[in-house]
Amino acid sequence: MLYLSKANYFLTVLFFLLLLLHTTASAVEIGDQAVIDNFELAYFYDESNTMHIEDVVGKAVFTPINNTINTGPKFDIFWFKVTFSNMKNNIQTRILACSETYASGYDFYEYSSDNRFLKSFSSRNDPNADERVLEDPYPAYKIVLAPHETKIVYLKVRSGFGILNRMTIHKPTHYFRTNTYQNYFFIFYFGILFSSISFSLLLFIYNREPIYVYYSLYLAVYNVWVLLQSGFVEFPFFQLGFAAVPIAFIFFMSFTRELMRKEIKFPLFNTVLNTYTFLFILGVIILIIDFPLYILYSTLVIFSLFFLGVTIIRYGAKHLHLYSYALMIFLVSLSLPPLMYHELLPYNFITRNGNALGSTIEMILFSILLANRIKVLKQEKLHINEEIVTLKTKQNELLQTKVQEQTKELKLLFQELHHRVKNNFQFILTFLWIQKKSIHDKKAVEAFDVTTNRIFAMSQLHELLYKTDNPRVNMRMYVKEFLQPFQENNPDITIESNIVETDLTFDTAVTFGLILNELITNSTKYAFEGIADPRIYIDFNIKDGQHLFVYRDNGVGFDEKILRTSAGLGYELIREFIHKLENSTMVLNTANGVEITITFTCENYYV
Repeated sequence: MLYLSKANYFLTVLFFLLLLLHTTASAVEIGDQAVIDNFELAYFYDESNTMHIEDVVGKAVFTPINNTINTGPKFDIFWFKVTFSNMKNNIQTRILACSETYASGYDFYEYSSDNRFLKSFSSRNDPNADERVLEDPYPAYKIVLAPHETKIVYLKVRSGFGILNRMTIHKPTHYFRTNTYQNYFFIFYFGILFSSISFSLLLFIYNREPIYVYYSLYLAVYNVWVLLQSGFVEFPFFQLGFAAVPIAFIFFMSFTRELMRKEIKFPLFNTVLNTYTFLFILGVIILIIDFPLYILYSTLVIFSLFFLGVTIIRYGAKHLHLYSYALMIFLVSLSLPPLMYHELLPYNFITRNGNALGSTIEMILFSILLANRIKVLKQEKLHINEEIVTLKTKQNELLQTKVQEQTKELKLLFQELHHRVKNNFQFILTFLWIQKKSIHDKKAVEAFDVTTNRIFAMSQLHELLYKTDNPRVNMRMYVKEFLQPFQENNPDITIESNIVETDLTFDTAVTFGLILNELITNSTKYAFEGIADPRIYIDFNIKDGQHLFVYRDNGVGFDEKILRTSAGLGYELIREFIHKLENSTMVLNTANGVEITITFTCENYYV
């Protein structure tokens, strides 16, 4: 903002300098004024484009005009005549300056008051010219007058599309100071331009959005025209420089489309942008065919862009109103040169540099808009992320609820399954008990008892799982319920148990229950004959991931070879069941009764 304030200061000073010291004499009397910016000239229009300086000096009839020149759309050669008179007693030096470079060439011819040729200057590399004009962006001619001397300067201008110009006469110090201010303005302007393009490209690298490329191209192409106006760059085909304006606005429409994406509620907005894009493409074609028509056409199209700005203010998001204000300011400034060209506005510094001034304001406002766009995009991204998190949370909650419902249903199904299996076992046991009443053979009755005990052991597991929600089997509860019928059927035998609070898988619990069933059955049938105080001890613990099961009784014992070699079903089942346990080992001791120690491991165990 500090640099902008300085630029405004320079522009204001230059503007007022161009309005000072008005004179109206056709012969310019050199006085003490620093600058003469309003005097009468004389011009001659050479429609044939064939007259030489000698013909012009001898035959041409010059018509007086003001030093603000606007010839309209004419493409021929114009001659201008300025007479200088030095009424002082000392040598005077003055500079005749032109404010524009629109013409395709400027040639200066210096004559004495009696029409004697003195020398010539050219703005081009003309080998016939004695010297080139002053090396400045704009054509200027330095004239030196002796005391009381009068000289005439003829200026030949080759018009590219007509002449827009303002001639001023300066003292050398004032001329160079004025040009310095003008140059400062353009240095400031192109500094803003370079910063805006660099900023846009950095945003593109950061966000990878084409909007920043479109804006950079718009600035770069449009400022081809500004460079042409500034006089710092010469174009071999001058009229092609005018094509930069419609081409730049084609990129500007693409920039606008990206900027307004999802930000405007006007349903035909894209149609409006496409229409303007077509109109600017048509403008390039008209420029090639008919230049004067192009000037009128481009002026009308540019003025119509106010509709775009009003539409965005009415239908766009609030933070995009800055775009409309920048656009409208720029459109007003851009319309100044065409209006001046058609003599609808006077020629002055503001109308001369209006598009550059408007472009400066536009670049600053658009840079603020693009910077704010990053903030808006971050807020949108944050809002989207919050919505995604909220949506995921809701989805997880719904999924969790669904899983819980299905888990509950599965638990109910498994409970129902275990209940049905337990009932089926009960039916089988009932059938076996009924059948048992009709059997009188003692061995057959014993076989029925062994079988029913095995079935009961499995039935108890299903009964236990039916009563709990745990898919695993609690060993302490299982053993307690498993031993209860044995205790009731054998009240004279004391059964002691020490079972750790742990859960086993269903398969492991079934195997363990069948082993325990076989061991208790054998003890009650064979171990306690003649034993006064029969006892059974059951111990189940966990140590370092190993399940440790110890079973012993205080019975008569037996030769362990019987267990290892017996073909009986009970001992055979015990061996098979032990082998089913993971990494199982068995230690048998029959010195005092029977003691069997079984260890096995499980992948997952719980204490």
